[in-house]
Amino acid sequence: MLVSYPFEVAVVDDDPITAALVAKICKDHNDFRSHIITNAANALQEIEQKKIRCVLLDISMPGEFGDELLRKLIGLECGIQVIILTADRSLTIAERCLNYGARDILLKPSSKKDIHITLDKVADHFNRWNQIVEDRVHQSIDKTGRTK
Repeated sequence: MLVSYPFEVAVVDDDPITAALVAKICKDHNDFRSHIITNAANALQEIEQKKIRCVLLDISMPGEFGDELLRKLIGLECGIQVIILTADRSLTIAERCLNYGARDILLKPSSKKDIHITLDKVADHFNRWNQIVEDRVHQSIDKTGRTK
């Protein structure tokens, strides 16, 4: 399954000002269309419904800790790339999130440059994935145009 372009990215943060700022930075990246989710309880359902494949996730939210949501997102097994946003400088939290499957950790406040560098890596990942899928499809079509 191809990852559709522009790539959908969700900013999940309980602080609406931070979420809006990060979403604006994501929107400025040509490869991404951003969505804001400020309620962690609804995030999983919204991410599934909108087929979002990149999530910038605040680790400290009321109601549900970001690492719980991270585990659920990775558990969907659909290639979601999760980038953790945190003001906590603890290596324990960073290590735990990376062990759960987070792609990267960005410290708050994150610069536009740092967010764009991370999104560039995610876009490269999605583009490589799409190329693999397209190559497999082309390999399965024989000279008569029929799928093998």
